[in-house]
Amino acid sequence: MNDTTNSAPSNIASNATPAHVTGANPDPNPAPDGLNTRSAEHLKVETWLREDYAAGKMTTDEYAAALLELNETHEEAPDTRTASQKDYDATFPPAKPEAYNFPPPQPGEQATPELRAADLTTRHWLSTALFSREHGSALAVEADRVARKIEHFSEAQHELFARSERQTLQKLWGADTEKNLSTARAFIREVGEKHPELIQMLNATGLGNSSSVIVQIYHQAERLMARNGETT
Repeated sequence: MNDTTNSAPSNIASNATPAHVTGANPDPNPAPDGLNTRSAEHLKVETWLREDYAAGKMTTDEYAAALLELNETHEEAPDTRTASQKDYDATFPPAKPEAYNFPPPQPGEQATPELRAADLTTRHWLSTALFSREHGSALAVEADRVARKIEHFSEAQHELFARSERQTLQKLWGADTEKNLSTARAFIREVGEKHPELIQMLNATGLGNSSSVIVQIYHQAERLMARNGETT
């Protein structure tokens, strides 16, 4: 979706840059002990479950139950954080998946198996991305607000929404718009390597065009870069 100036799309789920926002280190954001320190075997099983669910081999309830069981019994890997990363995590403590406060269902809205599965996967990618409880909850609330606003948009309305949101970002960031979007896209790509459903969700819902969602994701990327002693 291009804006009226024919510049690059704002959708952070599209055209994600191949470079990691956090540099060349293959594991640039080692997680705090007891949080996201999942073993390679755990990650492999999680991938198998996701693939089986996508292939229709598991129901939504089975998938949600399997994820819960897996994450209750996973074997933690060693804490490989540097001293500065530990200090930073003390200021912005990354949260466990269950710690985030998500918006409650609207009156009359049913907590379907699909919604429960989406809730679980969202919580896990927030935790993987080392969001604190406050920052992750704020993003969830804003994403829910925007998703409800654009849920029934036509293709033309989504196009207008993308253009308007891009203009909002340009007013906010000015000459830094492209640089900041690149940072946000790289961050999403990094998280999407472990949680591809995140990119699918951003594309499918149009949330990847939301200026407020993009800004919050960019700020988390900034925080992680500061955590690793890097600059944007």
